[in-house]
Amino acid sequence: MNPAISGFHAHVYFGANTKASAEKVRLSIEEQLASKLRYSGKLIDRPVGPHPEPMFEINFLPEYFGEVVTILMQNHGDHSVLIHPETGNDMRDHTTYALWLGKQLSLDLSKLSL
Repeated sequence: MNPAISGFHAHVYFGANTKASAEKVRLSIEEQLASKLRYSGKLIDRPVGPHPEPMFEINFLPEYFGEVVTILMQNHGDHSVLIHPETGNDMRDHTTYALWLGKQLSLDLSKLSL
């Protein structure tokens, strides 16, 4: 039986020379999806948790998956994007169940709980 999905996270990664572009992506997503996002974070200028590069995060409910992912597909530019569910199993959520747009990055899995 598959675990219940309570929501999704999308992490959009950027580097020092792509920070301005990432901010444009973030603002575009917020403008297009404001009422559908549970959370839209500011740009984080350093790697945090399992994430190997600076990023920003958006959180959304399962019923908006198709719309949010479609907009991310069309607007992420050269940024790598990790999309993963929230099932209560951080390891599986960030690996087995994860989707990537753009280049897949190596996460620091030692930071995730089983």
